[in-house]
Amino acid sequence: MYNMKKGERIVFICILLSLSVLAFNVPSASAQVTFTGNVPADFTGSNVIVVNDQATNDVGLPGPPNSPYGVSGWDMVAIYLSYDHINDRMYVGFDFNGKIGGDADGDGDPNGTSSWLAGFSGVDNPNLSGSESICMLIDTDNDGHANVAIGVNDADDITKFAAYQRTANIFFLAPYSSTYWSSSAIAGCPVTLYNSPTGPESGKPDLEFYIDNFSDLPGFSFDPGESFKFGMLGFAGSQDDDGIGEDLVPGNTPTTVEFFSDYGDAPDTYHTTDSQNGAHHVITSGIQLGSSIDGDEDGQPSVGADGDDTDSDGDDEDGVVFTSNFVVGLSATIQVTVTGSGYLNAWFDWNKDGDWADAGEHAISDQFTNIITSVTLFSCTKLS
Repeated sequence: MYNMKKGERIVFICILLSLSVLAFNVPSASAQVTFTGNVPADFTGSNVIVVNDQATNDVGLPGPPNSPYGVSGWDMVAIYLSYDHINDRMYVGFDFNGKIGGDADGDGDPNGTSSWLAGFSGVDNPNLSGSESICMLIDTDNDGHANVAIGVNDADDITKFAAYQRTANIFFLAPYSSTYWSSSAIAGCPVTLYNSPTGPESGKPDLEFYIDNFSDLPGFSFDPGESFKFGMLGFAGSQDDDGIGEDLVPGNTPTTVEFFSDYGDAPDTYHTTDSQNGAHHVITSGIQLGSSIDGDEDGQPSVGADGDDTDSDGDDEDGVVFTSNFVVGLSATIQVTVTGSGYLNAWFDWNKDGDWADAGEHAISDQFTNIITSVTLFSCTKLS
C-alpha cells in the first residue's frame, strides 16, 4: 500500500502486484524438441520433466550361459517429457540404458535373434512385432486408472504405434496387452514416431515421438496454457524372448507428472482462478520477472495478494521495485528485473473498485524489453 499526495490531500490506494497485475508476455515461440534418437541430448531446458527408473540394469537375463551382451534393450534409464502449449503437442523420449531400444538380447541388432538367445528358444522380433511392446500408459482424469495407452502393444508392430484407449482398472496390469487396448487409435490425436519405419537403430538408439492435440485425449479437461497433471507408467518388454525380463518406469507404481502454469493471487474480485479465466502464463525456460518463478495448479486469491508468496513453493515475486513516490498527476518509476525478452504489461486499480477494467488502469501496455533491468514510467492521473 502507498500514500498518494495531491497538494495537501492524501489519497490512499491498494496496489496489488502479482501475475494478475504485472505480466510479462513472451513473444510467440514454442518449446519444440528436435529428435535425433538421443533422448538426453534432445530434451534439454527447464521445461523438460524426467521420470527416472527406480533402478537401472534391472532387466533379468537368462543363463547359464550368461549373456555375452550384458544389458537388454528393454532396460530403460528414464522417460523424458516436454509440452509445447502453443501447438498442444507433447514430446516423449524413452532413454535406453546404452542399448538400442527394442533389442531384446542386446546384441546390437534389434531386428534379429542372437545365437545366445536362440539357445533358450527365445526370439528377438523385428520392428517391435510379435509380443514386443514399448508404451506409455497415462491416467488423464487422475482417478488412479490408466485410460490411454500410447505406443505399440503385443498384437501389433511399430507401424501401429499410436494412442489408444485403455480399459484395465489396474494401472500396471499387463500394460502391453492388446486385451486392454482399443482396436483402433484415438481419432484426432495423431502420434508421430521419429523411429519409423523399423524402430530404434544403431546411432539412434532411443525411442522418440510426439502426440498432437494432447489436451484432446479422453479424460483431460485442461486447455493449452493451463496447468495440468496426469498419472504415468512406461513399459518395454516382450513375451517371446524367453527369460529376458521387462522394464517399468518408474517402477510397479505409476508417478504423477505435473505441468504447471504461473497464476496470480489477487483478491477474488479480480478473477484470479482458472475457472474465472484468471491471468496465467505457461512457464517458459529463460523468460521471467525476478530471480525465480514457481508453478501453480490454480490461482490463489487472498486479501493481501500474498497467497502465492506463503505457499510451500515460497515467495517468487521479487521482480518489481517501486523507486519513486506515487503522486497524482505525475509520473512514477518502477524498476523491473527481466530475464529473457518479451512485452511488459501492468494494470493498477486506481479507483479501488475491484477490477482492472477502467480507463487508464492498463498503465503499461506491451512495452518490449530484453535487458536484465529496465525502468518504466507511467502517469498517476487516475487516482481517486
